[in-house]
Amino acid sequence: MKNWTTRVVLCVFAACLAQSVQAEVKRSGTVSGKPTFYMGFTADTSHALLANSIAAVMVVNDKGFLQLNAAMALTPPAPSVTFGVGGAYKHAIVGDAWKGFHVGGGLALGISPASAFGINLNLLTGLHFEIVESVLIILDGGLLMNIATTGPTFGMNLGAANSFGAATIVMSL
Repeated sequence: MKNWTTRVVLCVFAACLAQSVQAEVKRSGTVSGKPTFYMGFTADTSHALLANSIAAVMVVNDKGFLQLNAAMALTPPAPSVTFGVGGAYKHAIVGDAWKGFHVGGGLALGISPASAFGINLNLLTGLHFEIVESVLIILDGGLLMNIATTGPTFGMNLGAANSFGAATIVMSL
C-alpha cells in the first residue's frame, strides 16, 4: 500500500511541476529565437549524486545555461529514501548556448540510505547540440571531487567525472 500511495504522491507532484514549468515557459519567451527552458533527464551521478535524475536546463544568455537536477529513490525492504539535488553553470567558449563546446562547474548534495551525506564538486567540460529542433543533448566530463560521511567516518575522493558517454537529454516545452 505504501508503494501505491508514494506513486500517487509523486504523480501529483510531477503534474504540478509540469503545470508550473509550462507557465514559466510562456513567460520566459526566447533568446535569439530559440527556446530558453528545457526539461528531461540525466544519465550520470555527478549532477545529483544519483543516476537517472530529472534535469531542467535554463538558457541564461546567448553563451550560458544553468542545469538543475533532482533525483529520489526508495530502497526496499524498509522505506529508506535516497535523495540528491544539484546544479551546474555551463558557459559556451565555442558556439552558443544551443550548440558548441562548454566549460563550467557545479555542486550536488545528497543523502543515502546509510545516513551518509555527500557533496560532489564538479569542474566540467563538454559538448552540447540539438539533434532536432527543441531537443538538446549535453555530453559532460571533467574532474569530480566527492566528499562523503558514513557514520563517524569522513572521506574525500578526487577523480574523473563520468565520461562523455554520460548524457543529459532535454526537450523544450
